[in-house]
Amino acid sequence: MKKLVILLIFLMFFIFHAFTQTQALFFQRILPNKIDLIDENFWRAPYDSVSTPHTSNSYLIGNSITFNLLGDSHLHLKQLLEKVLSLSETTSIPVHIHLDGQNWIAARPDLWNWFDPSIPGYNPENRKNVEWTSWTPDSAVKVCWRDWGQQIRVLPAPNIASPAILNAHYEAYDLLLPIIIKWIKHLPAAKKYLFGGIRIGWEAGINYNAYYYKNGNEIFDKHPSTTEYDPKTNHYREFFIRQ
Repeated sequence: MKKLVILLIFLMFFIFHAFTQTQALFFQRILPNKIDLIDENFWRAPYDSVSTPHTSNSYLIGNSITFNLLGDSHLHLKQLLEKVLSLSETTSIPVHIHLDGQNWIAARPDLWNWFDPSIPGYNPENRKNVEWTSWTPDSAVKVCWRDWGQQIRVLPAPNIASPAILNAHYEAYDLLLPIIIKWIKHLPAAKKYLFGGIRIGWEAGINYNAYYYKNGNEIFDKHPSTTEYDPKTNHYREFFIRQ
C-alpha cells in the first residue's frame, strides 16, 4: 500500500507539473552530412515555419537531434553535441537530445563483424554481439533489412543485452553526459527551458527495424556487394523466422 501511495503522489505531481508548465513541440531533424552545415538557418527552420513565437505561454518550438552512438566516431559525437548546444543558446531555441545506439552501428565493426576477415574489426567472438535466429551462435545474422518505404540493407541487428554493446553505450554516455550537465549548469535560470530532455534508444523491437529473412545470410553470402537480389516484399507480409 505504501508503494501505491508513493506512486499515486508521483503521478499527481507529474500531471500537475505537465499541465501547469509551458510545453514544447520538438521537430526531429535530419542532419546534413557536415557539422559545418548545421548553422543558425538550419536551427531556426522549424521555429521560423511556425507563426506562434517560441516564447508563447502555450508551447515552445525546438529541435530534436539524434546522436548515433555506434554509428559515428566519438570525436564527431562530441563536436556535434557542442555545436547544437551552442546554437540552442545563441538562438534561444530549445534542444532535445536523443541518444541512440541501436539503429546505426557502422562505426563499431569491432562489435558486429564476426564474418568478414577482409574488413576491420573481424572477430568470430562478435557473434555474441548480434542477434541469433536460434539458441546457438551458428545462427548469428550477417545482414538485416529496414523497411523505411523500401527495403534498406543494414548491418546485423545488435544484441542489446551483450556486455560489449552495453559498454559501448556507457562509453558514449561518459563522453556526452558531462558536456550536457555542464551546459545546463552554465545556463542562466531564465534559459533553463532550452534543455528539452534526453531520450535513450529508439524503436527497439525484435525483427522490426532490423528484419531478418529466413535466407538472409545466404542472400548476403551470394551477393555481398549488391542489393539487386535483396527481398523486395514488405517484410510485414512475411512470416517471422520463428514461424
